[in-house]
Amino acid sequence: MVYLKKILLYGLGCLGGGLLVLGTADAAQKLSAGTGGVNDHPHNLSSNSQSAIHATSNENVQQVCVFCHTPHGASTKGPLWNRNDPTRPSGGFPLYGNLAAISIDEIPAAKYTNTDPTIEYPNGASRLCLSCHDGVSAVGEVISRGTIANLTMSAQGTIDLTTSHPISFVYDGTVQGTLSAVVGKGNYIEPPIEYLDKEKRMQCTTCHDPHNDTRNASYDLPMWAHYTNDASAVSDYDTTCNACHGPAFSSGGLPAGGGVGAGHNTF
Repeated sequence: MVYLKKILLYGLGCLGGGLLVLGTADAAQKLSAGTGGVNDHPHNLSSNSQSAIHATSNENVQQVCVFCHTPHGASTKGPLWNRNDPTRPSGGFPLYGNLAAISIDEIPAAKYTNTDPTIEYPNGASRLCLSCHDGVSAVGEVISRGTIANLTMSAQGTIDLTTSHPISFVYDGTVQGTLSAVVGKGNYIEPPIEYLDKEKRMQCTTCHDPHNDTRNASYDLPMWAHYTNDASAVSDYDTTCNACHGPAFSSGGLPAGGGVGAGHNTF
């Protein structure tokens, strides 16, 4: 609920704020990336952005929020959500699993299965992220205006979720106990509620905040949800991992087969 409120406030603030500040010196900074302004951000895909992926000057898309949010006619899948469901491989996204000892999809309490045709996983906030990050969906296509910019992303490391950290599974005491009962994996602990969504599921937002650009010359964690001004990226990363894997997570707590995927910073 806290995350939902944060998204709503941010979206409304962006949409309303954009109208209020146009014509001021501050507006130029807020609408431009690469200037140190509040929208100097990889998720700013507007024509003014200097991020790696953004609309061209010919497309002239000035709005910063429109690629994800719209005030009218939004999808009910997310807060003022302006994107269609992600394109997916035939049969659904391949999910993390098939480990030698035990896997998330073998724990009923984790509710992590796509055997029910009426339910598709990943779900929740992770599915919203995949509406751009599946490596297939057109990033510049939105509900309110159709295709507003010809933007594409690489499919590398995105659509195959078998090699990344499992997402969209319930992480409660039962799941923790089941995982920790496996011989040699006794370091799992139940994470604090702020790491989970309202259904107690671990999502992309457990580690990443799409509105919080934390990567810079000295801090290497992208969009880190648990950023602390007084800590280093290494300690913030360890703190987040330790919330589930327990202290010294690099020993017995990691799942068999390697744990975090190649797309994650493992320090």
